[in-house]
Amino acid sequence: MLYMVNKIKFIKLELKNLIKSMFISLVLINVILFMLLLNLNDFFATLKNMRDLSQLYVLVLLISISYSIIFISTINLEKEKLYNLYHRYFVIPIKSPYNLIIKIIPLVIIDLVLLIFWGVILFLMYSPVKLQIYLLYLLLSIIFIIGGILTFFYFNLTISNSSILHAIKFILIFAFAYIPKFLITKNISIQLLFGLILFLIIAIFFVGIFLVNKLSSEKVLLQ
Repeated sequence: MLYMVNKIKFIKLELKNLIKSMFISLVLINVILFMLLLNLNDFFATLKNMRDLSQLYVLVLLISISYSIIFISTINLEKEKLYNLYHRYFVIPIKSPYNLIIKIIPLVIIDLVLLIFWGVILFLMYSPVKLQIYLLYLLLSIIFIIGGILTFFYFNLTISNSSILHAIKFILIFAFAYIPKFLITKNISIQLLFGLILFLIIAIFFVGIFLVNKLSSEKVLLQ
């Protein structure tokens, strides 16, 4: 019981410190998302009479917003790695990933708050799909964020050349934005695209859990 109380205290402290260290990044991502939502009126007007396509793009939009949040929030992880701040978590005599929960949970909380906040704003502004469908898409986006953070957390700790990770993260921004549009121009079934996106979300979630569970203390400490 005392162990759980102490862990909660550490998580609260880490959340407070994380918000302070991410302040500029949080301001940046909120400004970006605010500007994005202001410019979606014509976009949704174009899709008004195309129900299936509209639903697909709403899901893609939420996933893109989720990835943008992950992209900005994980920059702080890379800074911490440069100063070997993670080493202290791997010398604690507790099996990974339990010693990393203190780091992961605050980041997940911040990202989910941002996603839900802007997701609600998006729905209130445009009501692009039925509420029950939108809630399902929001749930899928939450799953995507958790899996994405876990996956980036693993690779951030295990890849010695951070430039490679930066390049991959940057390329994925364009991938999430343009690949669905490209596939639609190739007359690929919208239902198939829905299936592929759902598979991607679930795969990232379980891969993230698997990778963090397999995280080697020795590999991180020897970086």
